[in-house]
Amino acid sequence: MAADRATATRHRFDLADTVGNVLALMHNDLKHTRHRVGIDIPSGLYLDSYPGPLGQIVQNLVSNAVHHGYTDGRVGHIRVEARAADGQVALSVIDDGHGIPADTRERIWDPFFTTRRHQGGTGLGLHLCQQIATAVLGGTLDLVDTEAGRGTHFRLTIPLSAPDGSSSAHA
Repeated sequence: MAADRATATRHRFDLADTVGNVLALMHNDLKHTRHRVGIDIPSGLYLDSYPGPLGQIVQNLVSNAVHHGYTDGRVGHIRVEARAADGQVALSVIDDGHGIPADTRERIWDPFFTTRRHQGGTGLGLHLCQQIATAVLGGTLDLVDTEAGRGTHFRLTIPLSAPDGSSSAHA
C-alpha cells in the first residue's frame, strides 16, 4: 500500500478535479452514510505532482472522518478545501465530528496505533499518509489544533511542483 516516486506517476493535474474524482470513487462507501462531503477548491489550481498518492491521503482522511468522527451517530459534515500561496498549496480535510481526544493526539502518527483494533483498524492509515506527504509529495501533514469536541482538521501542505531528483518539473 505504500507509494513512492518509483511507482507513482507524476504529471500536471487540476487539484479540484482530482479531489472530485477521489470522492466520486468513494461514493459507494459514502452513500451508506448520511454524512455530507463538500469541496471548496478553486478550479484551475494546477499541480505538477503525484495525483495517485495525493488521492490516497485525501481518501484516507475522509474515510477516517466518516469512521472515527461520528461514533455518536450524528450526521457529519466534512469539507475538503485548498488554497495556494507562495508556490505551495494547503489542502485541508475538516470535519465537525467529536474530534481526537487530547490523550491520543500525539500518538496518531505512530505505526499500528489505532483506537479501532477490534473493528478492523490497523493503525497504519495516518502513518502512511504522513510518509507519503513527506517522501513522495515533498510536504507536511499536520493535525491542526481544534477546540476539544469540535471536530478534526488535517492540513496537507505541499509544493505546487513536487520535488524530483531525476527530471525537471514542467509547469
